[in-house]
Amino acid sequence: MTAPSLTAITRCLADGTVSPLDVLEGCLARLPHAQAHGAFVVVDERGARRAAARLPAEPDGPLHGVPVAVKDLIDVAGLPTALGRSRGRVAERDATIVARLRAAGAIVLGKTRTDELGLGALTPGAGHPRDVSRSPGGSSGGSAIAVATGAAPLALATDTAGSARIPAAACGVTGLCAPPGWMPADGVSVLAPGFDRLGLITAAPTDAATAWTALGGAIGSPPERVVTLADEALGRVEPERLEAAREAARQLTARPLELPGPSLADFGVPRAVVITAEAASRHDAETAAAKAQLAAGAAHSEAEVRAARARLDELGAALRAAVGDGVLVTPALPSAPPRWDEVPDVDAQLRATGRLTRLCGPVNPAGLVAITVPSGVQLVARATETALAAALRLRPA
Repeated sequence: MTAPSLTAITRCLADGTVSPLDVLEGCLARLPHAQAHGAFVVVDERGARRAAARLPAEPDGPLHGVPVAVKDLIDVAGLPTALGRSRGRVAERDATIVARLRAAGAIVLGKTRTDELGLGALTPGAGHPRDVSRSPGGSSGGSAIAVATGAAPLALATDTAGSARIPAAACGVTGLCAPPGWMPADGVSVLAPGFDRLGLITAAPTDAATAWTALGGAIGSPPERVVTLADEALGRVEPERLEAAREAARQLTARPLELPGPSLADFGVPRAVVITAEAASRHDAETAAAKAQLAAGAAHSEAEVRAARARLDELGAALRAAVGDGVLVTPALPSAPPRWDEVPDVDAQLRATGRLTRLCGPVNPAGLVAITVPSGVQLVARATETALAAALRLRPA
């Protein structure tokens, strides 16, 4: 099933070719397919229909009539926020990002599945849209499935170590990791403040640009500097994923600059120390995987956390210097997310999460931004405007 184009939908809604209710009914018709893969934990069909009926005939916002799926770490007034758990509190008000989407004319369809607290990269209870026996990636796996199956043309995500980009790349859609402080984070569950970002998931880069500009962002000029990293700095990556990234770099410039480092794998241990320590100071857990990570985080001494932060500062500075004023092109994933029968226990699940976050995770502590495209390529830059401009120059996969 082809993921619907947000750009095409907004165009049709603007010229009156379709109505908000027409678009909503199309999404609801695809909902059984999305739910067969575990996309949503809550669907507010009645509320979405009421919202569509209340919209004026003439569009009054750039996302007029667009159905949106919201990750279950983000508050939607009147719906439970369960944080990937079996039960949750009902939110009294919308998170700021949800309120901004509604102000732009969007319609909230429901809440999407996530790893508990966002601590993971697998999305338990969900299946890849092309192979239900395989993880879709995570932690925003439900949001990626919702877009990939056509149940929503736009989905909200969060991204602490690749949580928006990993499932988007795995499911063949587009994932945007927004800059820190892009929008107030009230109403969004806090995992690790120095790493947490909001994210957008759409079918294609053009759709990410449509959503980004609708929420007040801009598109910059394509960068002149295009950088790749040597194989040793990326670690073990499937050959076809390496070649996809090299081809994307060649599309952006005739002569990409290959740098020897920094090694992206070097971010892994200190990043895990800081994220789990910060998460342990804020949360308890229900699932075995999250409990294990919080226990590990609580066991780290203050000296260990300080040392990990210092190491991340050093590595982040090196990565920012490598990117410069251009764009770094890498694979988003070293390999596909595992089949569920390949991760039967907590240790296997945590190893898989470490592997899947290796290439996306360094972006956050380095203070950079990134977008992944459907071919599984990641574009990293200092500004979203730059990353989006580069993504828009790539030929569709």
